[in-house]
Amino acid sequence: MDAGAIAAIERGSSLFSAGVTAVGAPFAERDAVRLLAPDGREVARAVVNYSSHACELLAGKRAADVLDEALGFHGPDAVAYT
Repeated sequence: MDAGAIAAIERGSSLFSAGVTAVGAPFAERDAVRLLAPDGREVARAVVNYSSHACELLAGKRAADVLDEALGFHGPDAVAYT
């Protein structure tokens, strides 16, 4: 996650695709995952709305701009929620 996403998560916000910088391991939609800072520190645990593959497609992009194009459907704007 980028610095803006980390700050938002620490304030209790959801994680949006623009703040995703990397996907570290495979996971399925609705799995619980660890959200990590670039230094490997765990910032939070969250439930994801998309699979790891979908998150890779969305990483770093504004969901509103790419959901339909990247995924072929428009799902939730938030990638994960804590």
